[in-house]
Amino acid sequence: MPKSRHGRVIPSAIFLFLFWLILSGSFHPWDLALGASLSLGLGVVANRAFRTTEVPAISARQGAALLLYLVQLALLITAAAFHVARLVLDPRLPVKPVTIIHRTTLTREISRVALANSLTLTPGTLTVDLAGSELRIHCLEPRFGEQVQRLEERVARVFEGKTP
Repeated sequence: MPKSRHGRVIPSAIFLFLFWLILSGSFHPWDLALGASLSLGLGVVANRAFRTTEVPAISARQGAALLLYLVQLALLITAAAFHVARLVLDPRLPVKPVTIIHRTTLTREISRVALANSLTLTPGTLTVDLAGSELRIHCLEPRFGEQVQRLEERVARVFEGKTP
């Protein structure tokens, strides 16, 4: 049974308020009131803007795949960051930006969004557009586009329960 509208707003507002407390570090009554008000308002706005009928529930196997995926993504991000830093710091290294179009086989919307966001998090790539099953990806170098298929396979394991 889906949660009521308020059932989704309150947890979001609480999370945002805790985040507010961490960032502000202040327990002054005025700051607490301002943080609570903004958190509640943002929780309501976010609930309206990001309403979805698809619940991203995952099994225990998918949860384990998610942990492995996050480790692999962190390693990929780190390696790409060093490569991009090298490109930026050495003017002799040629930068050959390209835009590629990748048609994904992922069936769930959450899977496609996770792939697009994973690519954007990776230095040197930026998902410019996601329309249906088509991603338009800007790559600082053509070789950055080579990671798309591997990331898609990993996302499929997590969000679609597919095994290699």
